[in-house]
Amino acid sequence: MCELDVCLGGAVLLEVDVLAPVIGVNIVPIGGNTAVEVEVVDLRTLKPLDGATVLESVKKTGKLLIVHEDNITGGVGAEVAALAADQAFGYLDAPIARLCGPDVPTMPFAATLEEAYMPNTEKIAAALRKLAAY
Repeated sequence: MCELDVCLGGAVLLEVDVLAPVIGVNIVPIGGNTAVEVEVVDLRTLKPLDGATVLESVKKTGKLLIVHEDNITGGVGAEVAALAADQAFGYLDAPIARLCGPDVPTMPFAATLEEAYMPNTEKIAAALRKLAAY
């Protein structure tokens, strides 16, 4: 039992439509057509990381798309991918995919550059459709 508003270390599963704004670190498609159903695992905390929920979702769906706003190199997505590859590789039916910011020295502050840098609904939907079609 947790007395906090947000319990540390406990991920939350959300069912969403791919066309809705999706917020979370780990997004896993569980459908296969144009309208991709997704199971969102919002990790909420990175330390402790709720690896059990991530692995349960990968085992259930067979796919893993990791979305986060940091650079792709050295980001938390690499740790989540390593966890899934190490402990749920046999359950994957597609390569682990990551949708992150590009490797640049710092996140841009100009609105147009920030828009190009950040994952958004359209980029997430395209990545989910590509992964679901694999």
